[in-house]
Amino acid sequence: MNFTNIISEEYLLGSILIDPEVNIMKLRGDGITSATFTTIDHKRVWNIASQFYDSNKIGSIEMMEFEPEVRGLETASSLAVTIGSLRGKARGTAHIDQHVITLKGFQATRMAYSAAQEAMDMIEEGDSPEVVIGEIQDKLLEAIVTMTSAKPWKTAKEITNEMKQIVNNSHNPSASRGFTSGLPLLDHHTGGLEPEQLWVVAAPSSCGKTLLMLQIVNAFLSAGKHVLAFSFETSAGKISLRNMCNNMEISANSLAGKQGEKMSGVDIKRFQRGLAEMLEKDNLTICDDYDMTMETMMAIASMRKKMGFEIDLIMVDYIQLVDLSNNSGKNREQQVAEISRSLKKMAKQHNCPLITASQLNDDGKTRESRAILQDADVLLNIDPKEDCIYIAKNRDGERGAKLPYAMNGDYQRFEEKHEPIKNRKY
Repeated sequence: MNFTNIISEEYLLGSILIDPEVNIMKLRGDGITSATFTTIDHKRVWNIASQFYDSNKIGSIEMMEFEPEVRGLETASSLAVTIGSLRGKARGTAHIDQHVITLKGFQATRMAYSAAQEAMDMIEEGDSPEVVIGEIQDKLLEAIVTMTSAKPWKTAKEITNEMKQIVNNSHNPSASRGFTSGLPLLDHHTGGLEPEQLWVVAAPSSCGKTLLMLQIVNAFLSAGKHVLAFSFETSAGKISLRNMCNNMEISANSLAGKQGEKMSGVDIKRFQRGLAEMLEKDNLTICDDYDMTMETMMAIASMRKKMGFEIDLIMVDYIQLVDLSNNSGKNREQQVAEISRSLKKMAKQHNCPLITASQLNDDGKTRESRAILQDADVLLNIDPKEDCIYIAKNRDGERGAKLPYAMNGDYQRFEEKHEPIKNRKY
C-alpha cells in the first residue's frame, strides 16, 4: 500500500526553498522530520537544507542545486533536477499548515500499518495476544503522537497566556476544574480530580483503600460520569454491593445478611431503586479477571473507547496486584515502576484521572517501588491511628494536610468527623 501525498511533500519542500530562514524552523517546530517524506530525493533535499541551515548557510539553500557541496555528491544530477522541479512548482506558503497536517496524518498511517504488519508476523509465529499488544502499543502511541504533535516549546507569549488562563479558571466558579471526589475537604485542598492525573491511595492492609476509591467512583457515577474499573481482589458484584451501601444508605451487615441482620422493607425498596438507577445510567464497567496484565488493561480501555464508550475515570485496585506480560530480566521493583508509568500514560492517553491503591510497608513507604510516589500527582495516606486522610503529595497544591475523615464500615464510606471518634457508632 502507498500511504503518500507527493503534492504536500513538494509544497513543504518548496516553502523552504522560498524562505528557508522562516520555514525550516517552523516545520521543525511542527514535528516535520526526514521521516515525514517518502522519496529518496525528497528526504535528501530536507536533510541537506537542514544541514545548511544549521551551518548558517542560508544562501546555500537558495542556490542549493548549484552549490559545490551538493554537486559533489553522486546523486547531484538527480538532486538538481528534483530541486529545480520543486522551485518551479512552489506556490508560496499560505497553505503550509494544512499540508503539515496532511503529511503527519500519512506518516502516522504508515507507522500504524507497520505496527499492524509486525503484529501479524508475531501472531503467525505463535506469540500470545498479550505479548503482541505489549510489543506494538508503544508504536501505535508514537503514531498518535506523530499525528498530533506540535512544536516542543512554548514562547513567552504562549506561556503568559497559559498562565492567565489557569488563574482565570481558578477564580471563575463556572470554569471547568477538577471533578469532585465526593469529599469536600479533599476537594478544597486538591481542586478535585483533573484529567491525566494519577491519584494513589496508600495504606496498610485492611484500612479502607478500596473503600475510599469506591467513594470517589460513586461521586463520578452519581453525576452521570462513566467509570472503567479493574479489580484484582473483589468481584464486580461485591464491588457494586459496597457502592449500594453508600448510595442507598443500606447497612453492609443487613445487605450481606451478616450477624443475623436482615434487610427491612425500606432497605429492600432502596436496594431495588438502586438496581434500577444503575441499569438506567449504565455508566459503570468492571473488569474482575484476576489474570489481567497491564497490557490487557490498556488494550481493554482502548477497545472500549474505540467502541464508543466514554471513560471519565479509571480505577485500578490495586497496583501491587498488576503484572506485566513480559517480566523477563526485571526485578519486582522495576516491574512496579513500569506499571506505575504505564498507569500514568493510560490516564494521559484517555484524558481522564486514574485512581489506584498501593500497600504501605511497615515504615510507611509505598511497597515495592518509589516510582509510585514519583509518578503520582496526588498521594493520599489513610492513617488508621489518627482516623484521618493525610495528603502526602499534592503536585499542584499544598501537601501535609490531615483531613478529619473516619471510616464508617457499616455504610462503606469515609465521613467527616464533627465529634470525637469514640462517640461515633460504627
